[in-house]
Amino acid sequence: MHLRDTKLASRTAPATRARTRSGKLRDMAKDLISPCTLYDLVNGNTGIILPENGPELPDTFYIEDEGDLSLGLAHVQQRSRPHLEIAYLDPPVPLSVLAKRAANGL
Repeated sequence: MHLRDTKLASRTAPATRARTRSGKLRDMAKDLISPCTLYDLVNGNTGIILPENGPELPDTFYIEDEGDLSLGLAHVQQRSRPHLEIAYLDPPVPLSVLAKRAANGL
């Protein structure tokens, strides 16, 4: 039988071999809030490392993932500065698709 520390069980944990990548947090108008570092979590969500003295963030915002070249609407699941755990509300959309939509006036 395994004993589990409930405090440790509820914390977010980076995935084994979590890939880190640069990102940008954007408000609902898609204006820049802050740069950040993104990483994968064991539970399938995404972790964010905020810069020291970074701005307070709303509960819902866009994440521009510079590694995946995508933009997705996300909601904060857990806050523990400088780390956040977020879940995407919809799958992120590739930036190339967004650029094509903008060029076509969509």
